[in-house]
Amino acid sequence: MSGGVIVRVGILAVQGDFAEHEESFRAAARAENSEVAVVRVRLPADLTGLHGLVLPGGESTVMARFMRSHGLAQSVRDWMRASVDHRRQIWGTCAGLILLADKVIDKRLGTGHVPDTEPGQGSRHGIETGQTNDTYRDVDAPQLLGCLSISVVRNSYGGQRDSFESDVFISSNGNALHGDNKQTKVVVTSCRGIFIRAPGIKSFN
Repeated sequence: MSGGVIVRVGILAVQGDFAEHEESFRAAARAENSEVAVVRVRLPADLTGLHGLVLPGGESTVMARFMRSHGLAQSVRDWMRASVDHRRQIWGTCAGLILLADKVIDKRLGTGHVPDTEPGQGSRHGIETGQTNDTYRDVDAPQLLGCLSISVVRNSYGGQRDSFESDVFISSNGNALHGDNKQTKVVVTSCRGIFIRAPGIKSFN
């Protein structure tokens, strides 16, 4: 923003890697010589005056329970409804993406799944019963925030047991190399990659 306005960015700080997000924003502000105020959001009142909001990675079910019980879910919806006029931005990382989607699909169950929905919506635990297989079966289910018109698959790349670490090799053309391929191309650099369970966007609704 221009005109000497300090950008205020809120980070949902109830669980997950909110501290890492906070430090990243502060580091970016220092690098760009910009004024950014980072606010930890735990209550509806913490949304006041924010230009942007970040929902970090973590456990989406835990975050959803907290947001519902503290009235924060509805407050975020109201905050976003005013974003057209106030140019507000919202960003979801991993679990945050799940909270933002208007439909969530549980890959393991093969059912539409939304953790901890609002009272009176869906089943008690936010899970609609259905076939238990590896196929996707879209089931209409209420969302937590519904700020993004997308369908998101939970654990799209596998569960916690499928998480792993591996070296990632980058070639001169910018492609990631795996296995024997790294022997046939010039490698510019390498880094240690951490591959964890994460959601995937299945479709735009």
